[in-house]
Amino acid sequence: MGQLDGIVPHYEIVPFKGQELKVSALSLEDITFIVRHHGPVIANLYEAGIKGTLSLDVLEVALQIGDEFAPMAGKIIACGLGEPDQADRAAKLLPLVTQAELIEKIITMTLVENDGLGKLMRIANTIARNLAQGKSQLSPKT
Repeated sequence: MGQLDGIVPHYEIVPFKGQELKVSALSLEDITFIVRHHGPVIANLYEAGIKGTLSLDVLEVALQIGDEFAPMAGKIIACGLGEPDQADRAAKLLPLVTQAELIEKIITMTLVENDGLGKLMRIANTIARNLAQGKSQLSPKT
């Protein structure tokens, strides 16, 4: 039995019309899929995160990114539901309040819980610093 065989993703439940929508944190594959389609918007949100000015209020973020919000929200939701190929349906079929609740849970599990955003920033900074110094080792010095 391999180490990954016993891993069960953590899910949060969002009730919707008598159903339970189970969402989980985004994986690197999910994030890559989303960035591939919405790179410039993600870059702006990343910059705001670094500066500490990124709002965790989904509706505020929606207003900031405008026309990109619905397709990006659909991709985030579909990936969180484990169905990335259903992004268009998620964006069109779910009401705004349900979308906001799903995105809030997905982003919280992905970036906020266990200092996920802070860890990601430290890893990215270490990689960038090491690459700038021409090092092949990506681990920070201890």
